[in-house]
Amino acid sequence: MTRLNHDARLMLSATLVSNIGNGIQTLTIGKLLYDSTGSVAAFGLVIVVEYLMLFLANALAGSAADRYPPRRTLVAVDSVRGVLVLAVSALLYLQSGHQLALLTLVTVAVQVGKPFSKAARFALEPSLMAADQLARYNGLAFSAMQAGQLLGIALAGVVLSNWGAPLAIGLNGLSFLFGAGAYFLVSDAARVELLTPSARRGALAWIATLWHDWRDALQFIGRNRGVGALLVACAGDYLTPSFLNLFFVLLVALHFGGDPYGLSILDGGFAVGAMLGGLAVDRFIAVHGARRSALLALAGQGAGFVLLAASTSAWMCAALTFFIGAMSALSLTALTTTLQLRVKGPYKGRMGLARSLVAAVLACVLVPLATAVVAHSLALALGVAALVSFSLGVLVIFSPRSFQAPGGAKEQVVLLSQSHSSST
Repeated sequence: MTRLNHDARLMLSATLVSNIGNGIQTLTIGKLLYDSTGSVAAFGLVIVVEYLMLFLANALAGSAADRYPPRRTLVAVDSVRGVLVLAVSALLYLQSGHQLALLTLVTVAVQVGKPFSKAARFALEPSLMAADQLARYNGLAFSAMQAGQLLGIALAGVVLSNWGAPLAIGLNGLSFLFGAGAYFLVSDAARVELLTPSARRGALAWIATLWHDWRDALQFIGRNRGVGALLVACAGDYLTPSFLNLFFVLLVALHFGGDPYGLSILDGGFAVGAMLGGLAVDRFIAVHGARRSALLALAGQGAGFVLLAASTSAWMCAALTFFIGAMSALSLTALTTTLQLRVKGPYKGRMGLARSLVAAVLACVLVPLATAVVAHSLALALGVAALVSFSLGVLVIFSPRSFQAPGGAKEQVVLLSQSHSSST
């Protein structure tokens, strides 16, 4: 198997390190808020602000990724986030007061940058490597994200115990600056097709441009049959962990006697399954193709939920969450790679975020439904989650155009067999 190029390795290193920092910061902020207020309500307020800003930023980020060079966007976004997080860390170290305001600021800074980073990466990645390497890269990127989160969570306790919260938050700032440096070193030779710069100026013109960009994106989806189905199918990779987070507490109470370590075992099982699965999914896709791989992965997630409903032991639950994590890595890699190659022209940034927006809309409907059902029956709620996965699999079955090149050709090169020669 050929080795990923230098640019891909730089992108993967940025993913790993930034997720280590994010894992550390997430636990640190929760602890700081609880210690200072004695209530989880403050953390809830921060989450509300976070999601509000995330929604507003999504509308801007897709358009920006298609209008400005994505490599420069990544450098700028992570540089700004790194400096802001380090500044908050310094203020917390100096005990300047206003802790809630500072923690809200650092959370907003991190979250607002996420859509810009996500859209820019989605647009940049296909230009950095050959198409037959993209599935391997996406699988490794998913593994790096999961590994980073696990390492960050593990390191958070050590850092908090020995050096305190300001340093823990500062490490996240440094992780962003590391990412900015890695993106800066990525080759500037990669060319990403961009929208023509707008000649209009002023606030109203800027809003009109934003509206035009997203209307154009909707027209692109309408012109390219199969893209819309791909956007919906990708939602499973957002919904599956959301469902599991909803069910974990009840599964722990049922099979682990309420032991808090059970929560770590189940959550860790999913993360490890996703991490290890991401290391091998490109081989599976090379043999079976992206469409069949996505179908098998979604069906596997559905079967995993069904078996969770019938499980009778703690270790069976742990094994099933591991399996669902591995299937999630397979479906995410197959569908994301297909969407990246399916989208041609200066639309990648907006399609990358359209995928997230579709998932968020479906989550707003399906997660509350599962929440209402789980109040009556955990088994029935797990059945709802299984039905969602199976339904997305059916969508893949009846959307063959989603896995064809725009001209109707056979599956794109990345979806066919890859070379399994020795690493260079």
